[in-house]
Amino acid sequence: SSSSSNCSSSSSSRGNSGKNSTCSGSSCNLDTMDTDCRAVFWRSSSSNSSSHTVRRGSRSRSFCSEVHRQSRGFGSSGGSDGGGDRSRSDSRGSGGGGRGPGNRFDPDTSLQDLLDLGAMPSEVEVAEVLARHWSRWAGHPGRTITWLKGVAQKGRPETAAALLRVARSFEVEVGTFHFNITIGACVRSGLWETAAALLTEMEDGSISKDTSTYNCMVSLCGRRGDLDRALALLSEMRTRRVEPDVVTYNTTISAFDRGGRWEVALRLFAEMATRGIRRSVVSYNSAMSACGRGSGWEVAFELLAQMYDCALQADVVSYNSAITACERAGRWTLALCCLHAMTERALRRTAVTYGAAISACEKDGRWVAAMALLGDMECSTVKCDVVAFNAAISACEKGGRWEVALSLLAEMDRVRLKSDTVSWSAAVSASEKGAQWETSVHLLSRMASAGVAANAVTWSSALTATGRAAAWAAALDVFRAMEGRAGVAPTRVSFNAVLDAVRGRPEARLLFERYLSSGLLPLVKSSRAELDLHSLSTGAAELLLARWLEEVASSVESRPPSVEIITGQHRLRKAWDTGDIQATVCLLLDDLGIRWRVREDNPGRLVLDVASVVSCVR
Repeated sequence: SSSSSNCSSSSSSRGNSGKNSTCSGSSCNLDTMDTDCRAVFWRSSSSNSSSHTVRRGSRSRSFCSEVHRQSRGFGSSGGSDGGGDRSRSDSRGSGGGGRGPGNRFDPDTSLQDLLDLGAMPSEVEVAEVLARHWSRWAGHPGRTITWLKGVAQKGRPETAAALLRVARSFEVEVGTFHFNITIGACVRSGLWETAAALLTEMEDGSISKDTSTYNCMVSLCGRRGDLDRALALLSEMRTRRVEPDVVTYNTTISAFDRGGRWEVALRLFAEMATRGIRRSVVSYNSAMSACGRGSGWEVAFELLAQMYDCALQADVVSYNSAITACERAGRWTLALCCLHAMTERALRRTAVTYGAAISACEKDGRWVAAMALLGDMECSTVKCDVVAFNAAISACEKGGRWEVALSLLAEMDRVRLKSDTVSWSAAVSASEKGAQWETSVHLLSRMASAGVAANAVTWSSALTATGRAAAWAAALDVFRAMEGRAGVAPTRVSFNAVLDAVRGRPEARLLFERYLSSGLLPLVKSSRAELDLHSLSTGAAELLLARWLEEVASSVESRPPSVEIITGQHRLRKAWDTGDIQATVCLLLDDLGIRWRVREDNPGRLVLDVASVVSCVR
């Protein structure tokens, strides 16, 4: 039996044909698409007839045979079947269907027809274009490659995928190279699902995979974060006797570098030498970037030296990776040495170069060097970005130069550079370090008007500034405002700071109970009879000590012979508390009449006499 297919004219909108089709986009049933594409071809090749009936149920002849029969009408000098469309082909400059120069394949015209379909054409629309150019396309699978390369280079991966599937439905010979072009275009454009679907079609069609195919698969796994699968593909290549090349290793190393697994990245880099694969500049750059993530600045510099030994010219990316490794390790002097080396080798510095170097200075609080680099950046052709300004503000904060930090924040507004949460947080922290609690609170209030959301670090810095100044009213206002903001919860830092501010006031007890109920402050450390106070502020430590002494005195049956208090000393003290917590605890114990002594082997611990604790509490 046969069913009638009423096809719209070629002048109708392509969007409507895509909507009415059952196979649009990247997902398509090939059997259904065969039927629709068959209708498209009959419509394109028979413009003189008012209507046509397409035999859908019968599969006695292959679609390819029908297309070959109809295509003869496209290029013939006479005949009613191809006359109407021949004039259309002539207008495009394709000429007749014989072997003369008029039937020459014009890739530009054919490619432009595909590009005119838009970024996401349906497979039926692509089939229309292929049907118009069938006489110059059938029997030449190489021209499919020309089209696939063309649309891929133009950044049209969806068109390439549709073209590949339509070519298969037309029974055109499609192989590994066709799939590699299309999958590579999809991976580069971020169409991971489409690329994965094409890989599945490749496997279902028993199409062999070569090194380029595996490179695309590894790149896809890396972009999706499936690192274990990428490593498994490398093993699968060896099992199937497909030799990995330098691109395979570079892609895998980059994937593990981005995924934070720098140890595996360096292991793969070393494996390249054992397998006799010559490393490229990209290989070294990826390995040095992995060193930066693992704070392996020594290895990064060793790799940089190896590049020159191997006659490889280190580029800007190489030096950026080395500077980033120095930045993460806090080696600001070596980062400046790399900048000097770039100048000697006539390598142009980028925003990444300056940002990493300024961040290296910021880690060590070298605000003068950071400001000098920022000035050099402004004098060069490199445009200053938010990263560079944020690093310079943070360097001033660590260097105790809050005035300079505020001037940099104002400079960002002057040069029309949008400040972010990091910019304001660094400025608030700089004011806090400079004992300018009013300025910290003022900056916090200005963030809302500037359209910048404060995070937990910003709120904690403002609370710490008010706590150190014992500005209890301002501290309570800031703490309540923080609790009213969605997505910002009090942290140990914020609780410590506000308890310092309200020390000795009635509000302190209520805030301390909330601190305990939050789960951020354990009452007793493990099962030992000791109290760890070295991570607390003075105000929080006093309240916790009083509660803990009651707990020790009440545990009559399991009472230990002695208990200890950990106060910490010097570098073990937290940065937010500059007070002498051990002196505060000793003074409190003396006031309560509790006997204590300092441990000889550890001056950061106080040993208490339990009997005096019980007597005091009672």
